[in-house]
Amino acid sequence: MFANIPALVTYYPTCNHDFGNHGLEGFLFLMGAMGVEMDMPYGLNEIWGYKGTREHMAELIDLFAYDKKFATEELITVHHVASQEPGFHEAFSSMFPHSRQSSTDNLSFPDEEI
Repeated sequence: MFANIPALVTYYPTCNHDFGNHGLEGFLFLMGAMGVEMDMPYGLNEIWGYKGTREHMAELIDLFAYDKKFATEELITVHHVASQEPGFHEAFSSMFPHSRQSSTDNLSFPDEEI
C-alpha cells in the first residue's frame, strides 16, 4: 500500500482540496515525482548530463532561464565555481548514469498505477 509514498503524499492533498470553480476537480497533481512514463525531455537530459565545464553551465543557464536578462556572466560563474567543489561533479554524475532514460523510467509510474 505504501510502496510509492511520493504518489501517496501528492494524491492526498489533491483529493481533499476544494478547487472552487477552477475546473480542476478530478486532476492529480504530482509534485516532486517524475510522474507518468515519458521520453527523456531534452532539458532534463542536459542537466543530468552536466559536463562540468563553464561553457556547458552557460548553455544550461540559457536553456532554463525564461527571462534571459537573468542569465548573466556572474550567475554562470557562481554556479560553475560551486560545481567545481571537490567531489561534486563525481557525486552528481553518479546519480544520473547512462542510460538516463532508464533513470526516468525507474522514477515514473504507469498510467494505470496513477
